[in-house]
Amino acid sequence: MACAYMHTGDRNCLRFLNSGLLTKANKNRNFPNRHLSQLLQLVDWLEHLGMERFFEKEIKQTVVKAFRCWKGNAAGTGSQKHLESFEDAALLFQILRRHGY
Repeated sequence: MACAYMHTGDRNCLRFLNSGLLTKANKNRNFPNRHLSQLLQLVDWLEHLGMERFFEKEIKQTVVKAFRCWKGNAAGTGSQKHLESFEDAALLFQILRRHGY
């Protein structure tokens, strides 16, 4: 859908993207942390596609959530299950660094 929007400018494609995973995950405070790696991957894809300007609010919310989750785990108060692999941890730190953390 991102590619379709970029090529056609059709607002329906953008509306579909806005109703996607980032928006639902950030509105639901009980969204499981096990999906954090998927959210980070989605943020990374959107930024690499150059579409971050359409999702600034959702990306910021996701980055804040990721930082809080990581900070809680660094303090020993959380579970490490939200990062499933070394690649997920590397992506988390890369995104946090990109956003000034």
